Amino acid sequence: MITKNTIDNLTSFIMDPSNNAREPLTQGIAWTTTIILGFGTIGIIQGLSALWRKLRHIDQNDTHEKISRLFQKIFSRNSANETFERTPNTHTATTLGSESLRSASEPRLIHEPVEMMHIQKIDPEFTEVKSIIEQREAHKNAKKYMQQEAERIGAEVFFVLPGKLSSCPKVDDVEIKHLDAKVFTWQNTNGVQGDIQADGKNSDHVVLYGVASQFNSCEAVSRFTPEPGTAVETYRTDPTQGPGAQLQFPDEQVEIINHAANLGFNGLCEVLDDSTKNAVKHGYLTPKTEKSASIVIEQLKANGHKMEFPCIGNIPKGANTEKVYEILVAAPAFGIYSLGKITDQKKKKIEFLCALQSYRAQFQQALKLAALHPQKQLIFKPTAPGLGVFGNRVDNVAKAFYVAAKEYESRLIDKKIQVRLQVFQSRGSARMMANTLRLTQWIEGV
Repeated sequence: MITKNTIDNLTSFIMDPSNNAREPLTQGIAWTTTIILGFGTIGIIQGLSALWRKLRHIDQNDTHEKISRLFQKIFSRNSANETFERTPNTHTATTLGSESLRSASEPRLIHEPVEMMHIQKIDPEFTEVKSIIEQREAHKNAKKYMQQEAERIGAEVFFVLPGKLSSCPKVDDVEIKHLDAKVFTWQNTNGVQGDIQADGKNSDHVVLYGVASQFNSCEAVSRFTPEPGTAVETYRTDPTQGPGAQLQFPDEQVEIINHAANLGFNGLCEVLDDSTKNAVKHGYLTPKTEKSASIVIEQLKANGHKMEFPCIGNIPKGANTEKVYEILVAAPAFGIYSLGKITDQKKKKIEFLCALQSYRAQFQQALKLAALHPQKQLIFKPTAPGLGVFGNRVDNVAKAFYVAAKEYESRLIDKKIQVRLQVFQSRGSARMMANTLRLTQWIEGV
């Protein structure tokens, strides 16, 4: 018998973004059961029945991508018999208007199209067939669109670049030592959704979240970009940190960001060239060959400071009054997403260099927001992208965090900024990273 407690446990298991050990089949079962719960008793019965019929024909070694797509099909088919209306696949952004003020815990499945700029679905082979010059032009247009549309709905948008390093460190030369405990700690979280809602009611602080995304700024469980107007619906089927964070903000904002991805937003287009442009697809950075990986490493060393990450500030949905900021960052997709044989040494360098520039950009944005809000304390809540199914190693990401943290440490101290590495339920790879960095736990009131 499936009980609420069972499903809660499954939810906790799947929502840990740093759980490398989970098998794709186990992950999928937890994921689907959690999704079906949101559609009531009828959905549970129909969903589990359909799931069982399908799972009898699935091999244990099927990939995460195939499993995920199967679960989404089952979810969509069985939810069709529910009393909630579902949005037709239109190429317009969706919003709930006044409905956006409803509680985040309420089901919000009725979407009303809003007239916006018509956006075409991005070509699935966009980064293969378009020259890097064309990709850069598309990226500029996507940024312009995101800026204009975000301002229209009352949001702030920043496009953050890490800035150039005087010299690029080597991952094998990095030795993690002391970080100032007055600034750097780790914090237990039971889910970013509740945290963002709480921070939207706190007028004492300005909070910046590091959100695990892709290099095209959207969220997807495999290499695809949600079609225009479908991001909210798609993200609701993915109970991980990135989609969970984005969904705390107005639905129209979620669709605007996804529209930008369909227009060609690509945070790596100024880093790569025509020889490596196809190393990224739908925001997933995965070099396919040893030769490509070697070139990407050199480009990350020379041009890594040109990576670009969007940061969006807005008041979360619900009974909130304060802006909360999210910076959408990304990591290379290895692990079960690997596409070819690349040595561990090359993966190590790519993981480190991407994480280094990601954290440098985030610390820089924390300082910028602190300067814009001098009367409030800035709290930065980074996560650890790449430590889950993307297969990035804890030590590589931790070393990158450490190098970036030491670069900005004195300025963070001067501005009294707190950096609290987010650890889901005090466990998993993020906890291992906190231990590697020798961070102590932040506990409110202590």
